[in-house]
Order: sequence, then structure tokens, then C-alpha cells
Amino acid sequence: MYIIDEKKYLNQYKKGITKLLPNFFVPNIKPKVLHEAENIIFAGINIKPIDFDDNDDLNKYIEGIKEVLNEEIGGVYLEGQEKLNYNVLKTIEDNTNVKVFYGENIRIKYLPFILKEIYEILNDNLQEKEILILDSDIERIKRTIKTLSRHVAYITVAGLSEQNQNDLYNYILEETGISVFFSNNIERIAGNYNVIINFIDNMDYIINKLKKHSLVFDFSRGENEKLVNRPPLIKDFYFTLNNYEHKEFLTSKEISSSLFEALSLKQFNSILLYAENELYSTRRFAENFLRIKGRF
Repeated sequence: MYIIDEKKYLNQYKKGITKLLPNFFVPNIKPKVLHEAENIIFAGINIKPIDFDDNDDLNKYIEGIKEVLNEEIGGVYLEGQEKLNYNVLKTIEDNTNVKVFYGENIRIKYLPFILKEIYEILNDNLQEKEILILDSDIERIKRTIKTLSRHVAYITVAGLSEQNQNDLYNYILEETGISVFFSNNIERIAGNYNVIINFIDNMDYIINKLKKHSLVFDFSRGENEKLVNRPPLIKDFYFTLNNYEHKEFLTSKEISSSLFEALSLKQFNSILLYAENELYSTRRFAENFLRIKGRF
């Protein structure tokens, strides 16, 4: 289910005789299914802006979602959710018992695609680059390494317990043939890595120790300090679409990994990098931030 934002819902609501209704009489919350297609339901919950950090507002919003849910709905996407705090989305997920699409698996899936594009633009060899993964979730690390294993040879992991390190090492060696390196003193060696894939919150103190031209995918859910004299942190991938349906509700050809996952899409025109509230093509990002001056 795709829940549209309040601006679109207000436009939907003010049709027919209700378009003459002063905003004062428009309700804040009015859950309603607006359109049902073969593989997606579009719904509206709030017609006016709400404060998701306010418990009362959030609870009313959650109750509104429950009113439009049915047993066939397996997940929800909230328009603009990329700017919401993760804890808000998790609260919605926990209280509705319906999955919120975060796009994490999509970002992992398309990492090799992005890395190959960038290093082709730089005329550099991805296979020779050292990759650092910062994560405490062994299953997610497994998925990430298996996805990358055909394209990279040197991977270090930091953030796992010693027991999980042993389990991961044996699993990855058997599945991919790669010997994973582990570090418990990442601050000392952080500057050695060309590519960093981070899933852990509050890692700015590590990121600030990286090489000036390091490529950083920061898929954590925390806020970051603004970096000085370093490439912006890549927080998400946006997919550009040539042809798409439901244009009354989907008004942009550029959609986040969360929405790409929610719509179960497979085809796209290109992938853009979302970094510090701006979208970059892989070429513009590589040329502006990663190419070392004097190298051709």
C-alpha cells in the first residue's frame, strides 16, 4: 500500500462539492482507499500536516492506517518517508503488524552496479580496491558480501562479536572463496580503505579518519555531521523510470530504493546517488569528488 502525502490527499479530497469547503472544515485525519490497481493500493490518511514526533499525532496516524489495511496488504510505503526518523517508521511497523519498505535489500543488490560504474568512469580497477563494511548484523553482512563477491577481492568487517566473526569467516570462505579480514581497532586502519559501506549509527568519528577521496555508502539510520573536504555520504539510490503507471499519484520519475522495493519494480533507466539532500549521476559524483586531480 502506498500512502500519499497530505498535499496530494488534499487535492484528491477537494473534488466536486468539497472543493468549496474552507480549509478550516477539512479534517486532519480521514483514512480512505483512493485507488486500487492490480499490484498496489493507494490510500490517504492525513489531509493536513501532522507532527510525527508527537505521540498523539502518530497514534492517530497509525489508527488511520489500520482502518484502510486488509489481509492482502503485505507492506506499506509512506510518501516522503525517507525524511522521517527511523524510530517513527519502526513504531508504525510494530503497531500495524505490516512491513514498512526500507529499501535496504535494493541498496545492497545494486551496490555492485554502482561500484562498477564509478570505477569504470575513473578508469580504475575495482578488483584491487579494499572494502570496509561496518555492521553488527551478521545476516546483512552475509548478503552484502555475497552480492559483492564477484567484483571485489579484499573485504574487512568491523562491528561483529568474536563468535560471529568466526561464523562469518567460515561461511563466506565456503560460499565465495573470499577470506574476510576483521579488525577490532578500526580507528587505526580506517584510512587504508577505498570503499566504506556503513550500517552503524554514529560513526562520524571513523568517517572523519578516511582517505580524502574515499567512497562512502552510509546506509545507517542516524544523522551525520557535515563533512569537510570529503565527498558527500551516499545515503540512498534513486531510480529513474522511463515509463510508469499511476501518474496521478506518482509524480516523479526519480524514486527512492524504498519505493522501488514497494512497487516491486525490476526495470529502470539509470540510478542516481542521493547524498546530502542532492541527487548525482555516477559520473558527476565520480568526477566532482573522487577523481584525483592530475589523473586521467
